[in-house]
Amino acid sequence: MKLAGQTMLNAQFTQDAVATKQLLVGPDDTTHSIKWGEGVSVGEVVVEAADSPDFAGTWHRLATVTFEGVAPKIDQIRTPGAYSTYRHRVTVPVGGGTVTTKLEANGSW
Repeated sequence: MKLAGQTMLNAQFTQDAVATKQLLVGPDDTTHSIKWGEGVSVGEVVVEAADSPDFAGTWHRLATVTFEGVAPKIDQIRTPGAYSTYRHRVTVPVGGGTVTTKLEANGSW
C-alpha cells in the first residue's frame, strides 16, 4: 500500500512552522520531499517521528535538511522504520522564499 504525496508544510518560511501526519499503521519506509521555492537562500527543516501526534517530549530526529545550493530545488530523504507519526518542522527561518514538504509512505499494511 502507498500514501502518495501528502503535503505537510505548505509555502512556509517562519521558524517553528510545524506539520504533523499520523498514519494508522507504520509504513516500511517513507520519503520526505523538501521543496525549496524560488529565491530561497537559507533555511532548515527537521524530519521527526513519534508514537503519537500529541507527544509532548522530544521527538526522534530522522533527518535535518539544511538548504544548500541554488533555489528552486528539491531535497529528498528516505527513512526506514515503522513510525506511526511524522512531523516536519522549520528550525531555521527560510530566507528569500518558502518551503513546501511532502510525505510519501510505502508498506505492506
